[in-house]
Amino acid sequence: MPTYKLVYKNGVTPQEYLTENSKWYLDSDIDRGLSGIGSITYSTRSYSESSITTSPSSLGTGQDFLYLKNNSDSINDILFSLDGGTNYYFTLSPGESFASKLSTDATISVKSEGKSNIEYFIAT
Repeated sequence: MPTYKLVYKNGVTPQEYLTENSKWYLDSDIDRGLSGIGSITYSTRSYSESSITTSPSSLGTGQDFLYLKNNSDSINDILFSLDGGTNYYFTLSPGESFASKLSTDATISVKSEGKSNIEYFIAT
């Protein structure tokens, strides 16, 4: 079975939390955006575009990599979990995306605040 290499890059803007019960502010080191480049080697992959609703949908178990994008034109955010839907800690607004190498224990579950369209790529 052939293997493939996927290289991905993430970038973030550093922020700081000055005091409890206050807002997050852009860090004074704004010119030094945090970023990272990673790569994985995989043998199986799956790409899909689909619609989701408020009912949780499973995208896979034991995946090594996840790319997920909210392609909705509506105002509905999508929520996703890496623990099978127990805790939805991640939210993507329309147009936003997420990409990361995952723990092999991850069980990806996704749902929406209404009807939403998603695009995702998973690899093992």
